[in-house]
Amino acid sequence: MEKPKTTDGVAEEKWKPNKTGEGVDTYPVDGKEVEITWKEFTPTGEKQSDETIIFLTGWSAGGAKTLERLSGRFGENANCISMQVRTRTEGTEYDLMAEARGVREMILRRGLKKVIFAGHSEGGTKAVDLISVLQNENPDIAIRGLILMDPAGMYEQTSGELVTAFVKDAMVQTPRSIAQNIFNNPSLVIKGLQASSDIIFSVLREAGRSGTDYLAKLKAQIQGIGEKNNHYADVRCPIVLMQGADDPVSSHERLIPGADQKSLFERRELLKETFFPNSPRVDWVIPKKLGHHGLPHFRADQVGRVSVELINRYWQEAETATSAKE
Repeated sequence: MEKPKTTDGVAEEKWKPNKTGEGVDTYPVDGKEVEITWKEFTPTGEKQSDETIIFLTGWSAGGAKTLERLSGRFGENANCISMQVRTRTEGTEYDLMAEARGVREMILRRGLKKVIFAGHSEGGTKAVDLISVLQNENPDIAIRGLILMDPAGMYEQTSGELVTAFVKDAMVQTPRSIAQNIFNNPSLVIKGLQASSDIIFSVLREAGRSGTDYLAKLKAQIQGIGEKNNHYADVRCPIVLMQGADDPVSSHERLIPGADQKSLFERRELLKETFFPNSPRVDWVIPKKLGHHGLPHFRADQVGRVSVELINRYWQEAETATSAKE
C-alpha cells in the first residue's frame, strides 16, 4: 500500500491514523498506583521496524483526538508501532518520577527493546525522567531518540508565570492565529474546537475523579510543571527539540535569546553546550506557522514527519561513519 503524502494537501487530510488497540493499565510504583491510559497505532505499510515510539502527552490534553493523528504519524513515518500514553496517580501529590516509573513498568511488561520517546509540554519533562531511569536501571533497552515538543521543565517558572503564559497562548494568540489562517486552512477551526473541547472534558473528568482534592492537586501540578528538570542534561540519545516561535509557555527566547535568527548548526551547538551536554546531537526546530503551545494539535503531519526524519538522519549518518571507519 502506498503511504499517504506528507505535504500540505488534500491527500494528507484524507489519511486516518490506524488505531489498533487501547486500554487502561495500573502499575504499583513506590506505594502508589500509576494508571496508564494507552492507545496503540500500527503503520499502514507492510514492513515494520522493531522500534516503538512512545508519545507522552501533556497535562489535561492526554486523550485529545487531535493528538491521535500525531501519534499515528509518528509510527507511519518511522514505520513502527506507536503508542499515545497518558499517566495519572491518585491523591494531591505531584510525582512525575513515579509516573515515569509506571511507564517503565509498561515497557518492561511489553518486552520493548528499542524505543523512541516523544513528549509534549508536561510529557516532555516526564519523558526525560523516564529516560534517566532507563539509562541507569535498564541499559539493555536501546533509547533511539527523544522528540521534545514545547517541553516543560527546561527553565524555572513560577505558578503565576505559567498560568499567565497558558492563558495568553490559549485565549489570545492561538485564536488570533487560527483566524488569520482560516481561509488557507478551514480545518483549523475544527481542530481548535476539538482540542478545546477535549481539554475541557479532561479537566472536568479529573475534577470529578479527584473530588475535594482537585484544587490541591491542580496547585501541585502547576507548581511541578514550572520546576526546572535537571535530568535534561543526562539524556544520551539524539534529540529533536521543537518550540513554536510564538509559544510563551515553552519559550525559545527564554532558553537562548535570538535563537531563531541562528542557523541549525549554531542552535545545535548552543543547546549541547547549555542543556544537553551528553546528547550526541540536538536538532532545534522553531516553527513559525501556528507556532503556539498547541502546535502538535494543529500541525501533526509536519511535526511527525520532520521529527522522525531528523532522528533517522542521525542514525543513518552514524552508521555511515561507522562503516567508513571499518
